[in-house]
Amino acid sequence: AQVPVGTYDLVVSRGIEYRIHHNQVEIRTNETRTVPVALERYINQPERQWYSGDAHIHIQRDATRDDNTWAQVAAEDVHVSNLLQMGNIAGTHFGQPAWGTAGRFERDGHALVSGQEDPRTIHRGHTIHHNLQQPLHVAPEAYFLYHQVFDESHRQGGLSGYAHQAELFNGRRGIALDVPFGIVDFIEVLQRGHLPTDLWYGFLNLGYKLLPAAGSDFPYMDLPGVVRSYVKIDGPFSIDAWFDAFRAGRLFVTNGPLLDVTVNGRALGEELHLERGAQIEVIAEASLNPDLDQLNRLELVVHGKVVATESANGRDRIQLRTTLAADRSLWLAVRAFGERSDVRRRVPGGREQLLRNITVAHTAPIYVIVNNRPFYLDDQVPALVALQRARLRELLTEAVNPEGDLEPWDTRSLLSELWPAQRRLLGPR
Repeated sequence: AQVPVGTYDLVVSRGIEYRIHHNQVEIRTNETRTVPVALERYINQPERQWYSGDAHIHIQRDATRDDNTWAQVAAEDVHVSNLLQMGNIAGTHFGQPAWGTAGRFERDGHALVSGQEDPRTIHRGHTIHHNLQQPLHVAPEAYFLYHQVFDESHRQGGLSGYAHQAELFNGRRGIALDVPFGIVDFIEVLQRGHLPTDLWYGFLNLGYKLLPAAGSDFPYMDLPGVVRSYVKIDGPFSIDAWFDAFRAGRLFVTNGPLLDVTVNGRALGEELHLERGAQIEVIAEASLNPDLDQLNRLELVVHGKVVATESANGRDRIQLRTTLAADRSLWLAVRAFGERSDVRRRVPGGREQLLRNITVAHTAPIYVIVNNRPFYLDDQVPALVALQRARLRELLTEAVNPEGDLEPWDTRSLLSELWPAQRRLLGPR
């Protein structure tokens, strides 16, 4: 860089596994300074068989090998970057040059992979489909029939889910329709330092297995790798192994804290079958690079409720050990927070709102099956079913608001004209 004469702070970072380098550099007239920087690791996740990925990046590639894009994500130490071709009812953007293995570019353990965020509507949310063999852009006359894309994605061996925590763009309507058919693999629960859990926990408490994912939504919301999913791979790293581990639920999402947990020796995503009255031994660990934030606490969550907590008390690595009685089938997970976890601000009306960019991590569930009974939460089922039925009614009765779409100049007329016929097709489903 060419800069005016002066003294500068030089800051170098590389994702969440490295300590942040910081020193001062003096620049004199007509002098070139070369400053070698040896980054120090806080932790080596690949040595522990954990590899990071970003579920949601929009960068157009004209060729499979794109050294500039690769450099951008490798500089953040993201091992699997899902580059999503973005669609709407009128067309696609952020195009990818090829699909399947032909659309992958990997070097030094960091990979670019083609995927899609499509279909996307203001009326029933945005969807993400990973590891596709071919793109799946549906014709306008069937664009609201999301299940066609989910079904074809799975036929291709893909992974499919809802973006933006299924909150933006009325995603809660769409996911209410698709989860009961078993076609939704994940929810992008962590984005922009915000991790709402009520929707995700609600479906888990209804007995549906749903995985978490983390996506930056670059360039709209954040930089690549600021939030990421870590998956644990048995054996050497490969793109296929990464997606297989994700599908199996061996993962956690984070923007800083690093997690691990076993339940009676079983790993994330697994089912543990027990007889009533048996003991459930949970061993969980959390750590956090102190250059990012101070670790605050580690929590054990059972059926959406915190049942055990370990405070960090100034430590950057903590362990939680506890034993539960297996009196019913359940799902459990662990989550960790940094100090930026309980910062609130006043919003109009005097209400308090939790700030975004909290420091947080959350694992996928482990399922404890007692006496072969399902793991849904019996006493919550009626209210949760009523909530989802209300969203289905809303999906069918509310008018489409085309001005709320992200690209209304492309989509407003098609959304308004084509929704009534497709609503009739969705009614029986």
